[in-house]
Amino acid sequence: WIPWRTAIPAFIAILSDVTNGSTYEKISEKYYLAINTVKYRVKKMLDLVGTDSRRTLIALLDEYGVKFKNLDKTE
Repeated sequence: WIPWRTAIPAFIAILSDVTNGSTYEKISEKYYLAINTVKYRVKKMLDLVGTDSRRTLIALLDEYGVKFKNLDKTE
């Protein structure tokens, strides 16, 4: 069972950080997650789009015009 109301925003936040070039370590520190949890979530996203490469995922998002706001900014 996955609590989708909280899981989807968490996946999107991690995806945003991945596209901005953050390492697994930085992401895990930022969200207080184990590194393996971050790796698992990134792997699930890669599986969803049918690739095994973060670069390919970023390229696909760029190709389709997916842009993320900087979630760190508080305005």
